[in-house]
Amino acid sequence: MRVGVVAASARWMASSLATGGVEVAAADLFADRDLVEAADRVDRIDNYPDGFPAWLAELAPTLWLYGGGLENHPPLLAEMAAISPLAGTPPEALLAVRSLEPLAMAAREAGLGMPASLASSRGVPTDGSFLVKPQASAGGRGIRPWHGGRSPPRSIWQRRVTGEPHSVSLVIDHEGRCELLGVTGQFVGHPATHAGPFAYAGSVTLASQPAWADPFVRLCGILARRHGLLGAVGIDAVLDPAGRPWLIELNPRPTASMELLERQRGGPILCDHLAACGFVVPRPPASTASPPIHHAKAILFAREPLRIDERAIAEIDCRRAAWREDDGGSEAIADLPPLGTAVQAGRPVVSVLAVGGTPAAATARLLGRLGEIEAACLSRPVA
Repeated sequence: MRVGVVAASARWMASSLATGGVEVAAADLFADRDLVEAADRVDRIDNYPDGFPAWLAELAPTLWLYGGGLENHPPLLAEMAAISPLAGTPPEALLAVRSLEPLAMAAREAGLGMPASLASSRGVPTDGSFLVKPQASAGGRGIRPWHGGRSPPRSIWQRRVTGEPHSVSLVIDHEGRCELLGVTGQFVGHPATHAGPFAYAGSVTLASQPAWADPFVRLCGILARRHGLLGAVGIDAVLDPAGRPWLIELNPRPTASMELLERQRGGPILCDHLAACGFVVPRPPASTASPPIHHAKAILFAREPLRIDERAIAEIDCRRAAWREDDGGSEAIADLPPLGTAVQAGRPVVSVLAVGGTPAAATARLLGRLGEIEAACLSRPVA
């Protein structure tokens, strides 16, 4: 079995499958060094996403799956599904599970709150109580408070919900059965990462799985039976000060926060994804860490344009080895840019991970590592 993986960033997905003993070919925007370590074949796609169909046709894999950003391109996914079998939510289901009215209806049936979400700015308050969000975006990019002005095309206006951001991860099979993989806290616009104010900047596993996640399981069951939602799914949620969960966005594909849940549960989540989609794959037995360990991850963004030179590579690799030893063998730096990579301001440079006995301890260690990597590599533009 050879599995093709396409995404804006394919590193974690390829690593998850490789852990399960699957032969992986991956194509994304970065061709990071650790993606090359994990996959049997890696290609960087410069004409993203239009270059993926030709890549898939040349690869001719047993099956393929898609990651972040590609849910915004159903026609392209349909073209690819005609080339090779797709493992995941089919293109014809994407419009329904991401459209405002079907999603709001399913949320009500599941007992979830969903903030007012509108397809037009007409009548929307301009006091910042609503956010304007691109319909075709991922990771929180392009979101801003709405203060009026010219309405951007292909956007939605959503009432802002204050509270704690979370990600709910599930896997759904063809019968509509939903397994809750877990819930993580989200770092959104964290200043230590130099992310934009609403950008996804990382995650941390929780001390326990909250009871308020149950309605999200019901939601996915409804969407699976009604529209064909399938496989690994991530949901952006906010827990308001009163303890009420709100559905913010549904991502009908594997998400970045699942990497931490995979580390905590000890089994490759994307092998579960393939099995839920009806494909038979080898899966090693799941294992759990003892004593309990919590995992945190953050994405470091560039404050200004830079280029990864030999000095930056040496600094990153030195800390990668030391921190991996500190964390008992767990990878502590990921998404390693190749030598010579030019990074634009506001774009991701590297991901940093940490473990701890509690979520707070893991987060504290993570923030210390972010500061160290920034001081070593980003204190001045890399020439």
